[in-house]
Formats: sequence, structure tokens, C-alpha cells
Amino acid sequence: MTSFEISYEFPQIPGSKSLLSIFLKSNSPFSLGGFTLRPSFSDLELDNKKIDIDSIAGTNNFFTISNINNGIISGYSNSGVQSLSRENKDGQWIEIAKYKFKRQLTDDIQVQTDIRDGDFFLSDSTDIIIQSHI
Repeated sequence: MTSFEISYEFPQIPGSKSLLSIFLKSNSPFSLGGFTLRPSFSDLELDNKKIDIDSIAGTNNFFTISNINNGIISGYSNSGVQSLSRENKDGQWIEIAKYKFKRQLTDDIQVQTDIRDGDFFLSDSTDIIIQSHI
């Protein structure tokens, strides 16, 4: 059975602690037609204070629209974006967004994502059920 999850990663680039990459991962190849991502970010070291977003960028040739005030980004592709394998990582991956924050982050942040029916769909319009987001 195909499963999907959202993964959040700090890029492995020196001095990039204000950046966060967000991926959709599956155990099987897939073609993503579109998505709406609704994350919120808080700093556990600062009593769960909301982390301010400087910018949100779509990736992988999705047509995107984003709102830095609430952190939402939506993306769409006419023909779908094909998942790829990543070196030293299991599964199939598509990077869907990059968030840049107004300050350097610690490893102790909390990300909560509100996922609704229809937020993620394959290029054939089939809805994706997200199993987890870590």
C-alpha cells in the first residue's frame, strides 16, 4: 500500500539555520498534481512563541501562491511533478516549499500542519491521504 508523509528538513548548508525545506515523501513513485500546505512554526525554547516567516518559495516548477502572514502555500502543476529518489534516503521525494524565517532557528522548533481533505492530490486528481508529518 502506498503511504505518504510530510518531512521538514534544515538544508545541509553552513549558515542556513533560517531555512526549512518541506518535502512530500512516499514509499512508491508518484506524480504530484497539487497541494495546499498550512504549517505553523513555534519555538519551544521561547515558550512556543510563533516564528515569523520572511519568505516562502515554491519549488519544482509548481505554480504557487503563498501568504507569509499565515504560512500557507498552494501549488499546482498542469502535468504533475514526478517524485525522485534522494541519496542516502529511503522512498520517493518531492520538495514542495522552502521557508525562510526572520531569524536563525534552533533544532528545537515545533511544526504543526493542518491537513484537510483535498489538500494534496496526484496528477490524475486522486486525493492523497497524508499518514504523518514529521
